[in-house]
Amino acid sequence: DCPLGKYSARNGSITCNKCISPEHSTPGSSQCNICVESYYRDPKDDTCRKCPEEGAHCGEGTTLENIRILEGYWRLSVKSKNVLECIQNPGRCRGNNGSSYCQGHSRGPYCAVCDDGYWNAPAKDLEADSCQSCAGGSINFRSQVLLGIASFIVILLLMQIWLKYKRGTALGKHYMDVMDNYSRLKTKLKISATFAQVAASFPEQFNVAYPRTFQDICEQLSFIFSLQVYPLIPAQCAMDTRKELYMFQLLSKTLAPLVVIGLGLIYYAVRRHIFSRRDTQKTNRLNESAMFWFLLFTYLIYPPCSTVVLAVFDCEDLGSGEIYMRADYSTPCDTKGYRTMEIYAAIFI
Repeated sequence: DCPLGKYSARNGSITCNKCISPEHSTPGSSQCNICVESYYRDPKDDTCRKCPEEGAHCGEGTTLENIRILEGYWRLSVKSKNVLECIQNPGRCRGNNGSSYCQGHSRGPYCAVCDDGYWNAPAKDLEADSCQSCAGGSINFRSQVLLGIASFIVILLLMQIWLKYKRGTALGKHYMDVMDNYSRLKTKLKISATFAQVAASFPEQFNVAYPRTFQDICEQLSFIFSLQVYPLIPAQCAMDTRKELYMFQLLSKTLAPLVVIGLGLIYYAVRRHIFSRRDTQKTNRLNESAMFWFLLFTYLIYPPCSTVVLAVFDCEDLGSGEIYMRADYSTPCDTKGYRTMEIYAAIFI
């Protein structure tokens, strides 16, 4: 029998031939049937190929099917040669050398899709699995912040209504001075809000990773300045499927602003009808106020609406003919549902 690293071409032969690297052999083998470390055997042409440089480890005798994927990385299947880094949610990608590379209740490309009965809740830590049970019922930190902001806005509106009736008092005059100063800051506030929107959406659009602390800050700014409320709502729990989830997100983020504008128009029409009978000056102020709030709302909502619409046309080829949307890896780019989304998004453009 030939020793490790050599083989005998014929049974009974006393001549042992040395395997040429990167091929290798086990003792007594009649051929070089395994690969050395850092290589794997490709069953397609039965040759040794270099192990992927990042996210994988190939020990001696590794085949394409049992390449060990490192934590924080993922591949499409055991037959895929492409090892991809899980940038957005590394905590879900556990690696492994089997057919499942995802933690707990996640699956799909980059482990970005949650199992039935779970939803993509915002994670406090990038290393954590953010698939939360629909039956959990716990309110996460961001939802608490959102509720706090909404409550604060309601209180401000009530105070504004009350102070309008106190214009003749010292407190009312101070309120009017504050409003005058605010009017001069409107442009600067708009510029700051736009910068926050762009900074928050940059990693998602270009598939890059900010430093963790800065990314956490951007995510907080995203749901404040870009009105990104959808990630905080367990809408997926109301669905009986985990495929093509982006359709619901697309509809909610494009139709909800129209609903808000419609309600605002109804409110404006009622107020105008009341004032038109009494006071022309109040009607003019109402027109100015309505136009300001309309422009401010459209100014804030335009970037997130544009982002969600344009994201429909951004697909990623994962290899082996599998193409998915970057914004939602539950949505393949070759289905009838995706074609419908393309038409819908094109109309909004």
